[in-house]
Amino acid sequence: MNYIEIVKSRDGKAGRVVITHFENFAMPFIRYDIGDLGRFSNDLCSCGLSTKTIELDGRDLESIRLSWGQSYYSGYILQHISDNYSAEIERFQLEQSGDRLKLIIALAPPAGRLFERIELELKEYFDKAFQNRIKVIIDGSGKFFINSNGKTPVVHK
Repeated sequence: MNYIEIVKSRDGKAGRVVITHFENFAMPFIRYDIGDLGRFSNDLCSCGLSTKTIELDGRDLESIRLSWGQSYYSGYILQHISDNYSAEIERFQLEQSGDRLKLIIALAPPAGRLFERIELELKEYFDKAFQNRIKVIIDGSGKFFINSNGKTPVVHK
């Protein structure tokens, strides 16, 4: 038997998924934070069970943590860029340092001349999302941080 909790974040959005496993007596998992963000849903499971379902939003590692206690999941930024700039932005990475956020983007070749417009629109998006409480820099260099595993994380801290 397992007990699943959603530990709510301060901003009221998705919380951390925490699991307690009651049947492993040798090495019990008590309130084990699995690193996912999610929320309980009122939707019924397609399997026919009447238990609650969980909507997963992504990994906690991909969250931007701000000094006033708020977390902002980078998936919302990914969705915004995908919905509005999929033809112009080929890749991006967020680099966080305290309450400073740098969005590094690689523009598709024909979109290079549109950088100033894209930069202005993205700054407006970030100002609204973070209530003008953080400094955001848009960097069109396309120079991304690559970790020791050779991967490019979405959020680099």
